[in-house]
Amino acid sequence: MAETLTPVPGGTIRIVAARNLAYLPHYVGISRGYFAGQGINVEVIEKQPGHGTITDSVVRGEAELVLGSVVFADRLNRTTPSVIAAVSNTQTRHFLFQRAADAVIGGSPDSFDWQELRGRVVLVAPSFVPTSWVAFLEILHQRGIPLGDVRLLVGYQPEAVVEEFLSGSGDFFLAGGQEAQDPRLREAVPLANGLGPVPWSVYCCTRVWAQDHGAELDAFRAALEKAQAWLAVQSSADVAAAAREWFSAIPLGELKGTVEQFQRIGFWAKKPQAVPGEFRAWRAALVRAGLLASDTELLEMIEEPSGTEFQGDENDTDAA
Repeated sequence: MAETLTPVPGGTIRIVAARNLAYLPHYVGISRGYFAGQGINVEVIEKQPGHGTITDSVVRGEAELVLGSVVFADRLNRTTPSVIAAVSNTQTRHFLFQRAADAVIGGSPDSFDWQELRGRVVLVAPSFVPTSWVAFLEILHQRGIPLGDVRLLVGYQPEAVVEEFLSGSGDFFLAGGQEAQDPRLREAVPLANGLGPVPWSVYCCTRVWAQDHGAELDAFRAALEKAQAWLAVQSSADVAAAAREWFSAIPLGELKGTVEQFQRIGFWAKKPQAVPGEFRAWRAALVRAGLLASDTELLEMIEEPSGTEFQGDENDTDAA
């Protein structure tokens, strides 16, 4: 049911992003009328994963906002001055799994002992993006575990990797929760438990557009926050039922299971506002892994409501 909110003059805001259940907040904002209630129309232009095809759409004027990792934001900013307008996701959606039939290694997910990874074999599932790998590296880094102490197994095709793991390849399986919903697998630990909150996916736009359309951008953030709040309090069954409008190809049981995972790890941001400390920590991890250059200025890209940019404070220091 749509809410009645104070509308602002505005037109259409086009979001270019990969089609993914991870990005459910803006779909919810459309279907529940939160954007319309703020006086704006939002359209989603779906693209295959990959920063080139997605960010180029903004550069060419085919979309106003791009949604993706902060790496997308940096690449867009290097092409044309840009800002980070809102946060969509604040966790990685990836997990370490074990075979359900095997003895538990490392304890329960809430008290998992990451040191148990030393000497173990981790089978890494193929992925469209490298950020899940960076998250895993950062967890090891924070705990003083050299990468050489963990044996890695890579190279299987996506359609075969689960069966290869179930056949005995590796002690742990690093994969996305959505891709690895198999009753023969047991969740060992969410990477989110070891990494903590980070700006996993963000909306960004050109600086010129943000300056010229501050009222529309504020309206977008206000509506997005309503959608994020709705996702946080609804049951997984209700969220899955709502998601069917946009993701009808995914079986309802799988949708519900994925939503349960996302809600449990706090995957969807509760508010669209950026948390500078989270940006600082994630930037440092991405620089260490080589995915961002050392001169990347993510904090300087954060834009707050009404066109004001984050200026930091006397206690802000960059940890990279």
